[in-house]
Amino acid sequence: MKILKKRQKEIQKEIKKTKEPSVMQELNAEMLSLTGVMFKSSMKPMFVTIIPFLLLFTWLRSIYVPVMGNGWIWYYLGYSILASIVLRKVLKVA
Repeated sequence: MKILKKRQKEIQKEIKKTKEPSVMQELNAEMLSLTGVMFKSSMKPMFVTIIPFLLLFTWLRSIYVPVMGNGWIWYYLGYSILASIVLRKVLKVA
């Protein structure tokens, strides 16, 4: 991954330096292929971690749904968004 990121930065510098459209197209094509490879390699760990999280949320749902009702996640999201807006206004954060 580090090598791919390093190569992407090099390509970006080359794109900024060059003015020729044909060279820029070649560099953009290489950059696109590197982006695809990086995306594929970053998706594998995500799939490994998402399965335990899905199991965890399924387990939490079995515990909290009888207590709070079916819409507990919506209440949580709504109140967290509302609290975020209020805190930003109070603390004057952009």
